[in-house]
Amino acid sequence: MDLGSLPQGWCMTKIGEISTMIFRGKSPRYSNLSSLPIINQKSVRWNGIVSEYLKYVHSDQIDGWPEEKLAQDGDILWNSTGTGTIGRACIFKADLIRMPVAVDSHITIVRVLKEIVEPEYLLFWIKTPYVQNEILRLATGSTNQIELTKHIVENLRVPLPPLSEQRKIVDKIKLISSKLGAINDRLVRMDEQLVSFKNLILLDAYSGRLLNENADLEKWKYIEADEICEKVQSGGTPKSGFSEENDIPFLKIYNIVNQKIDFKKKEQYISNKVNEGELLRSQAFPNDVLMNIVGPPLGKVAIIPNTFPVWNINQALVLFRGNSKIMSEWIYYVLCSGKHVESVINDTSGSAGQINISLTQCRKFVFPVPPKSIQQKLVNKIKSLFYSADTIQSKINNSKRTIESVEPFILEQAFSGKLIDYTSTENKMTLETIATVKANFINEMSMNSSKHTTKKVVSKKEVKSVRKYEELIDRLMALGGSAYPADLLAATKLENDVDSFFYYLKQAKDKNILDVPIGRHGLIKIANNENK
Repeated sequence: MDLGSLPQGWCMTKIGEISTMIFRGKSPRYSNLSSLPIINQKSVRWNGIVSEYLKYVHSDQIDGWPEEKLAQDGDILWNSTGTGTIGRACIFKADLIRMPVAVDSHITIVRVLKEIVEPEYLLFWIKTPYVQNEILRLATGSTNQIELTKHIVENLRVPLPPLSEQRKIVDKIKLISSKLGAINDRLVRMDEQLVSFKNLILLDAYSGRLLNENADLEKWKYIEADEICEKVQSGGTPKSGFSEENDIPFLKIYNIVNQKIDFKKKEQYISNKVNEGELLRSQAFPNDVLMNIVGPPLGKVAIIPNTFPVWNINQALVLFRGNSKIMSEWIYYVLCSGKHVESVINDTSGSAGQINISLTQCRKFVFPVPPKSIQQKLVNKIKSLFYSADTIQSKINNSKRTIESVEPFILEQAFSGKLIDYTSTENKMTLETIATVKANFINEMSMNSSKHTTKKVVSKKEVKSVRKYEELIDRLMALGGSAYPADLLAATKLENDVDSFFYYLKQAKDKNILDVPIGRHGLIKIANNENK
């Protein structure tokens, strides 16, 4: 990006010069729920705050946050630590959360002078590859612990046009982004349709419908895997560990990517001795078909390629080696249909969060076995239709990459003064203008601070905590008949007695007076009892 030549009426300044406050949040003591949510890096996304990732400050610490250090409408929240998260930012919009909100110590708040800066203009500037690369270049600390310091933020340069031009630029970027988003949404729907199309092909092949009257269904047989396969076997883990020599490639679940073997992903090897000894039974060869039996997700299937003459597999995979009556590719496509996983999913075992299909279940899988000539026709038909689908998929992926490349280009055009037509040069942004506005702000703040003491977030003296569910309902009605859990908790003054809060909620819910959502972020509201 060429920042050496700016349009007439623009000036080059620094973020520190156009901000009223730049500060980091602090690490609190957390609570499951309180009247003060706290924003963390995970919840900061370019398009706003993801409320499901919010945490809560413990009620004992709520008075520790001065009001001016809570997030305010229009603040830029800027992730400031860690590889992969540093540099991501968003605009805080108070109307979407409707309560005081703090930020933790991994986020920097940038509060701009709104008389001369449109916050969204600065956010789009932060999003440019230029600024993101500068952050990575200037950030301090070791790998994964890098920091975006206040000094770096203050000194990052910003090309600044007059406020009216900033708003035109923001509107133009949002208009283009909206159109690109609509195109991308259509591409995503096409992705989903292609997945459904492939699934339908596989199911039609499984039943023979794919060949219509040519399927010769009366000659089909249905045979269990342990009869139609020479071998159905799961793998194991070498007790002696892995080999540093490139002897025998060893496959795990993560080596199945998009229903193909990707051995370059975390490749591992075992020794020839282990392959011929303790793991002899799980030796695998080209054209063997693999399926994962530990999930989620289940249904990952691949044919072993001939890049190595011998392979081996771990205990989360099972191999199917067909006999002379069934083609490997037919086994592969039948397993890809998902019919077998679907048939045993309700009888699987496993610990919490894990699903296991047993080797015995795999050996009992029933395969449709048409004559080999029909298998070949079905395989050829599937390949032909999949090729057409993959051709479309490739075009969709190219379109997505084009869309991804457009946004950086649009931002570069915007901040080089090439995105919109500039109608007048009478209204200029100068360093003198910035200095004057900031000096006026500082003077005004000094006058106000001499009259007022710092406000705290919560006043605990006027309203008493509720003592029964009827009073909780009264507080909810005072909030307009609906509220988020944290809002209602604050209104009931039960931050230090959350158990009672939930008890009263349950009483009101059980009496069908309130609709209470599951989780912390849905609205609690007065129930509609007309149809009850």
